[in-house]
Amino acid sequence: MKFEEINEDDYIYPGIHLYHAPSNAIVLCTAYTGETIKGFLNGKLMEDKKETFKKVLITRDDRKKGIGGCKGCGR
Repeated sequence: MKFEEINEDDYIYPGIHLYHAPSNAIVLCTAYTGETIKGFLNGKLMEDKKETFKKVLITRDDRKKGIGGCKGCGR
């Protein structure tokens, strides 16, 4: 997996997975206000500045290995 900085023109929407650098964890985005991002971290709702998050990019090799796919059906 690769991580990419979030730019001003990036479209951040609820449901996308983001990397939170201070906690060293992947969070599920629930809201983006332009300045802050809200997300679920270990079952708890948290909010932090946009600069502390990075987009998660799954590479072609990760897809071949099955990382980021459905564990039940294998897609």
